Amino acid sequence: MLTHTSGLKDLPLQKMDSVHFLNIKDGENFDLVKYSNTLAFEPGNNFLYSDQAFSALVIILEKVSGVSWQEFVQQKICAPAGMTFTKFSGKPDEQVSGSHGYRKINGVYSEHDQGEVPKMYTAVNGGVWSNVVDLRKYLYALQYCLFLKCDNVKLSQELLVPFNWYSPHRPPHSYCWFIGQIPETESSSISYEGKIGGYRTEVMFVPSSELNIVIVSNNSTSYSQQLIPFLKKFNYIK
Repeated sequence: MLTHTSGLKDLPLQKMDSVHFLNIKDGENFDLVKYSNTLAFEPGNNFLYSDQAFSALVIILEKVSGVSWQEFVQQKICAPAGMTFTKFSGKPDEQVSGSHGYRKINGVYSEHDQGEVPKMYTAVNGGVWSNVVDLRKYLYALQYCLFLKCDNVKLSQELLVPFNWYSPHRPPHSYCWFIGQIPETESSSISYEGKIGGYRTEVMFVPSSELNIVIVSNNSTSYSQQLIPFLKKFNYIK
């Protein structure tokens, strides 16, 4: 599941009642896969992104380390990287101060955050709050191997191709990043993005030019691809 090639399908969370949705834990979120009675494809044949796979990772991490995933990330990632602004929320009454989220519909922005969108407080769905400064420190820490061995960092940025891959398209993912060619350029990128309600975070780096891009937005519009023409114009990418 952690490679997103298991064929297991995420259970649509919108079918839950709001009380269950707001209070579900990572273990319960992962247990939802037990209700899937069919596979989308044979394991290893194709790619299907799975949020619930990350709940499985949290279960493993907490079992092996003996601490909560929040404490583990704080000790093993945030502290070595110097990420002092990053905060965690684990349940509905542990709100972290931040801007309101918005979305744009027909040219008009409307508020679209905790008040409008039910928020599941698991590790895979908005449990970490950060900013541009700390995310830049995170990329720096990866680049200089501050919390992972350099061999592991390199491995995490390589495409993962199962031995029985069947899809005519190459897999888009490593163990933790999306990897692909930037459209209409000669450059490849390593990237990840996430959104919930009116919030979106986009992280991209271009190895050939050692370029890092971090976008933290309080509206749901994606901006990373809109930057590509400007990056080409000023020769940041080819």
